[in-house]
Amino acid sequence: MNIEQKIKKFQNRFNKELGLYIDKKIKSSSKLSSITTETLRQLKVSLNGGKRLRPFLVDIGSRSGPKKVSNRDVLQVGMGIEVAHTSLLIHDDLIDNSSKRRGQPSYHVRANKIVKGRGRELAIVAGDYALVLMHELLNEVTSSPKQKHDAIKYLMDAFYLVGLGQAIDIALTDVRNIKRKNILELYEHKTAGYTVTAPLVAGAILAGASIKNQRSLAVYGMYTGIAFQIQDDMLDVFGSPKKTGKSLGRDISEGKPTLLFFEAVNRASVIDKKYLLSVHGKEIDSKALSCIKSIYKESGAYDVVSNYADELVLQAGRVLDRSNLSSKIKKDLCGLSEYIIRRAS
Repeated sequence: MNIEQKIKKFQNRFNKELGLYIDKKIKSSSKLSSITTETLRQLKVSLNGGKRLRPFLVDIGSRSGPKKVSNRDVLQVGMGIEVAHTSLLIHDDLIDNSSKRRGQPSYHVRANKIVKGRGRELAIVAGDYALVLMHELLNEVTSSPKQKHDAIKYLMDAFYLVGLGQAIDIALTDVRNIKRKNILELYEHKTAGYTVTAPLVAGAILAGASIKNQRSLAVYGMYTGIAFQIQDDMLDVFGSPKKTGKSLGRDISEGKPTLLFFEAVNRASVIDKKYLLSVHGKEIDSKALSCIKSIYKESGAYDVVSNYADELVLQAGRVLDRSNLSSKIKKDLCGLSEYIIRRAS
């Protein structure tokens, strides 16, 4: 069974449990009003889809120590992370004014049908509610008190950094003065920490993994998490909307400081650089997107960033080689890194 098949198998089991959990919440909310019920139904829609890599990583991490972690606890932690992730996506779509997510209208767009004209406000509430669900799910973990406490703390620290990363992302608007290290720090805080590192290490803590193994997983996660974000950036320009579920060129339109854009601006001709800066932060059409693609390719930015992602995966592999992790975990994580930078969505 290859890594994609393993992810798919885990995905099916996880989605079933998550569906049962949120259905119970929907049923209990019906005692209050039809508005609360529909708010949660739309939250369930937002929870649908996604690759479920974070819960899958909790599962891998939970096998890195001497203690047996129950499937129930793996799912509890995984569901907690996923509902928190959904909260971030709902709020992120509000910040970026994005109308689509995973191929369907964003929460605040759908919510306009529930409370006419106040979909944005309801989306904020739904995102906040999802964070409450995260705490409930994590508190129901049955591992030993210390390991439970340490795992939850590790996750909370990661989400704290996500918040700071989001603030940095909003503030980084002057692309002329941004440095490469600023972008990589943003990727580290906003994506790598909670997408790869935190789920892996939280699972490892629950399993009583050694500090050395926890550190190996953390460093592996940082390299792989940054590669994950780079691939997201590439897909935003060169991907297929049918597969990503999003319109192309959103990072440009929203003025995002991506590594791909940074490298292009610093490698392109004077004319091409001026063009890139002129369209950054503005809505672009298919003609403009085609022009941007050409500049990214011709300037060498595409190859530089793609090669950097490959190098990050190699570094992640070297970390695993030097670790005391089992050969099975090493194989799964190496396969996952390759999958992450080759994925089409």
